[in-house]
Amino acid sequence: MKIQFADLEHKVFFNRVRLADGCGNDPYRLSLFYLLGSCETIRQNFKTIYNPEKKIVDVESVFCGWQTGTTVRLTRLALNLYNGWYGYDYETKKQIEDADLYTPYELFCHELAEYALIAVAIRYERYTGLEYE
Repeated sequence: MKIQFADLEHKVFFNRVRLADGCGNDPYRLSLFYLLGSCETIRQNFKTIYNPEKKIVDVESVFCGWQTGTTVRLTRLALNLYNGWYGYDYETKKQIEDADLYTPYELFCHELAEYALIAVAIRYERYTGLEYE
């Protein structure tokens, strides 16, 4: 399986961010960068989700006002692939009210599902045989 990109901007973003981050072949961050880069709206708001200086994600970014139905699904899946987050509130140590929105049914029900599946293949590359261009 070869990695496919939504468009040239997606490919440029992915390569720029992964090289700047220095993540090498880390499938956790590569899947995060790939999936977040698949959508122009998310690319424009990338730093509200991922802090490149600290190399951390902000799970609260799913609640940002710029999020749409599709972008929030992509962000939820990206966070889940990155660190397993599925709507758990770390402060209260409880599941958030909308945890059911993190199921495959919800996460893959959008027009960019093809790229969501590729992000899963990136994250689990040792099982999928994914090849980079």
